[in-house]
Amino acid sequence: MAANLWEEKTYPPKVIAMNEAVISLLAEGRELGSLRVSEITQRAGIGKGTAYEYFKSKAEIIVSAMEYDLAKQIARLAEIEENATGFHERLEALMNWVAESFRKHSVFTYAFRRDEGVREMSKELEPDACPFSAGRAEIHKILEQVLVIGEQEGIIKKMDHYFGFVAIYSQLMIFSMYLGNMQTENITEEEAREFAVNSIIKMLN
Repeated sequence: MAANLWEEKTYPPKVIAMNEAVISLLAEGRELGSLRVSEITQRAGIGKGTAYEYFKSKAEIIVSAMEYDLAKQIARLAEIEENATGFHERLEALMNWVAESFRKHSVFTYAFRRDEGVREMSKELEPDACPFSAGRAEIHKILEQVLVIGEQEGIIKKMDHYFGFVAIYSQLMIFSMYLGNMQTENITEEEAREFAVNSIIKMLN
């Protein structure tokens, strides 16, 4: 399912190379706004002019990398959730996936980071250029199954899954803020993760 998120889209080899170049640069700790087209293409092993055969701007290159990375990360989440058993374990697996994505500096986690480059880039894009809408639908399918399991186990009440999505997304956002901006010596990652999981369960009862 998630592995084929953009199955209908075929990436040319040079676009794949640029996508991977952006991902690798950010994995090294680079800020999104500091990336230059020249270093992306150099890392990709192509000429700078070649980038503009496929994209109009650096912002479009970044969006392509986001879309590409998001599809890979959601496929990873689907795999993790399939191997988890029980509602509590599935929620923890979800939080671990988010933490793993932050540690790898996955492109899509920059939506939660304090990076001026994200705001600057967004000004260059059309309103419908963001790839997250398609990704959100796939994540909804995964979370739907998590909620069904929680209801079957009697851990959460049966209710409209809209409320389940709100509960999970709100805690994912808070946990992401902790990972991206708010780490503190007083709270460990394990404590922040467990707080998020327990908060979801409380909100759904």
